[in-house]
Amino acid sequence: MPTIQEVHRCSFIKYKNILKRLISPMIDTLCVTGLSYTRLFANGQVVDLPVLEHEIYGAWLEGAPNKDPAFHLNNFTKIPKMIWYHELASFLCNDDQSSYSFIETINNFDYCLNYVKYNEDNSISRLSVITRCKSMGFFNDKQLMLDQCIAVIEAYLFDNKTRIALEFDISSDIMPIIFKGVDEIVAIEVLSKLTAQELLCLKLIYAGYYESKEIALKLHKSPRTIEGTIARLSQKLSCNNKYELAVKISKMHDVMRCVVMKGW
Repeated sequence: MPTIQEVHRCSFIKYKNILKRLISPMIDTLCVTGLSYTRLFANGQVVDLPVLEHEIYGAWLEGAPNKDPAFHLNNFTKIPKMIWYHELASFLCNDDQSSYSFIETINNFDYCLNYVKYNEDNSISRLSVITRCKSMGFFNDKQLMLDQCIAVIEAYLFDNKTRIALEFDISSDIMPIIFKGVDEIVAIEVLSKLTAQELLCLKLIYAGYYESKEIALKLHKSPRTIEGTIARLSQKLSCNNKYELAVKISKMHDVMRCVVMKGW
C-alpha cells in the first residue's frame, strides 16, 4: 500500500486536472484556494486525496501526516460539523501538542475549514477547504454547495468501473492522534434538563442549522413551534438570544459526543 506522501505526490498528478474541473463551478462561490477530500469508513478504511492544489499540502507532507487527527472516524463525533482546522488544537491531549505541530503551521496560510457530512453507511465524508474568507458565518448558508462538492467528487472516485478511490486508500499508513474523551457526568447533567424536542433542536443547531424555518422543515413542525422550543432551550442553557445559543451549542462537543455514544 502507498504512503500518504506517495498518494499526494504521485497518484494525484494523474487526476488533478479532472478533479479541478469537477469543482470549478464552486471555486469562486466558496472563495476556495485549495481543497482536499477524505472519506472515513466504519471498518477503518480511509480514502484521502488533494482535489485542488495549494502550497499548504507541501508543509503538511513534510510533517507527520499519518498522525493527522482528521484520519480517525470517532474524532468527528467530538467536533462540530464545521470548524476551523486550527481550532482542532483544543481537542488534542497535552502530550499530543508537540507531536502534531501542523495545526500551528496552518496559521501561516489562508484559513482552513473542516466540513463533514454523515453518510447512511456510518461513514463520514470530509472536505478541508482552504479559503480566503475568515468568517464561519460565510459558510452557514453554503452547506448544500459543500454537500454538492462532496457528491461530485465521490461520484468520480467511487465509480464501480474505474475504482479510482483504491489509488487513494491510505489505511495502512495512518496512526492518528485520538481526541480526548467526553466528560460524561457534565454532559448528562445538561442533557437531563432537556425534553426530546429540545434535544432534537440542539442536535440540529450543533450541525449548523440556525434558522427556525430550517429546523421546522427537518422536524416536520411549524416554525412557531420551533421558535417556542428554541426559547425554552435558550432559557435552560442560560442564553439571552438565538445567537448566544448557537455559539454555545457549537462548542458543546462533550454533550454531543455523549449523545452519539448513547444513541440519543
